[in-house]
Amino acid sequence: MQFFRHAEGYVSNDNGSFKYVYEYRDHLDNVRLSYTDANNDGNVDQNEVVKESNYYPFGLEHKGYNSNVSSLGNSAAKNYKFNGKEHQQELGLNLYHYGARFYDPAIGQFTTIDPKAESYGSQGGYVYAVNNPIAFHEKNGENPIFGVLRWITGKATKYATRKAVKVAQKKALKKSQKSLKENVKKHIKKEADFMKDPIKNSGDDAIKQMTKDNPTKDVLLERAKGRGGALAKQTKKNQGELNKVTKQLKELNKTSDKVKTGTVAAVTNAATKKAVSAATPDVDATINVIKTITTLPGQVDTRDAANLGKNVIGDNAVGRFVDEWVNPFGIVDDLKTLMIIGIMSTSDE
Repeated sequence: MQFFRHAEGYVSNDNGSFKYVYEYRDHLDNVRLSYTDANNDGNVDQNEVVKESNYYPFGLEHKGYNSNVSSLGNSAAKNYKFNGKEHQQELGLNLYHYGARFYDPAIGQFTTIDPKAESYGSQGGYVYAVNNPIAFHEKNGENPIFGVLRWITGKATKYATRKAVKVAQKKALKKSQKSLKENVKKHIKKEADFMKDPIKNSGDDAIKQMTKDNPTKDVLLERAKGRGGALAKQTKKNQGELNKVTKQLKELNKTSDKVKTGTVAAVTNAATKKAVSAATPDVDATINVIKTITTLPGQVDTRDAANLGKNVIGDNAVGRFVDEWVNPFGIVDDLKTLMIIGIMSTSDE
């Protein structure tokens, strides 16, 4: 095994020595930059850049600059470039392997007909990304995918994660607030009942302790009242904690949770409501809800919506265009990975 993937790039295996290589990818999954901390000093300088790649819309690489390829990294992993696909240069063919078929960036078309060409009667069977490679990309050479949705999903993930954490915090604070209110009320009543007759309400052990030196009745009464003061201190302490929790809740409530229908926020809001049941976001639950919302009729999990475009973007020209041209299941395969990355990166902002 020469290398294996991780969420932010790959790990290169150099004779049993493993090195992390990180990749920056754009919204179409093009590998634009790869780098590594070769000397393990915690910084990455120019000499530790493995490769930088820039592409024309249909996949040909820019020539004449950034042509130096470092010896760092893995030679096999470096072949994964445009759309994150493997660039195969055997016999000088210069093709990208998409899984279902091969793509030639020199002519901007696939070399064989689309296995699902009957689903796209308005375009040729060799067309790449609906002839719009800026907005679309091909996941496996069978169905074009609205590439911007990858970027939108990442943003939506961060929104959902922050909202999930906020809801969980509010839930925990409200529970604490309720408990503290009950304690304060309980101690206030207990103190009031005790002070009606401090001596009588003191226990036998307390009476023995207070009457060791045979005090007068007035002195004994003051000593008994002092025990009531301990209840007052506890009440004050609980009230202070209650004030802190109330203040934290007010701070959380300052930001609005309102969302509009027909937006990414609406989708993530619905997902968050289902996902938040504990103090941490439930990724699997969020994924299942988003899958439910974005699945077409007649498919598994269809309950809440009929069309991906209309629910994510809105019932407009763009939404209808997405429903007509985009495979609604294309982003679901990558969604869990994007969710996890979004959650991990939330803490960095």
